[in-house]
Amino acid sequence: MKFHSKKGPVVGVLVWAFILGLFGIAVHDTFFAGEINLLDLFVIIVFLLAAVYFAWVWFQTYYEVEENALIIVSGPKKKKINIQDIENIKRTLNPLTGPALSMDRMSIKYGPYQSVLVSPKEKKAFIDALLKQNPKIHVEFKPTKEELEKL
Repeated sequence: MKFHSKKGPVVGVLVWAFILGLFGIAVHDTFFAGEINLLDLFVIIVFLLAAVYFAWVWFQTYYEVEENALIIVSGPKKKKINIQDIENIKRTLNPLTGPALSMDRMSIKYGPYQSVLVSPKEKKAFIDALLKQNPKIHVEFKPTKEELEKL
């Protein structure tokens, strides 16, 4: 099953400000800076590549629950976690970066001392899909006020 990342406003503003800022600087330097030397061209290319990378992450972050594996895709990066290695899932407000495009995140602890942050739109279905394959996963998940109102 494929679960798309929830896209929150805080992360969205940061990502898009960065993308548009990099793109704007590259366009400005290309068309309005006058003569372009080799260093300018290099900087423009690096800025455009960075903007493309962040756009790729924004549009291609999702999580797949397959047989025995959780696959996390975030732009060009792909991580595979054995579902039997997952120990617990809990809600977190951890602001560190990860393949989570919302501050409404979950931390998945797996293996010795490893964890990853995710933010699936459909949290309950995501957790249920993992529990179906590994019922030993400990879930520490208190629903938010908004989630309780939906029930």
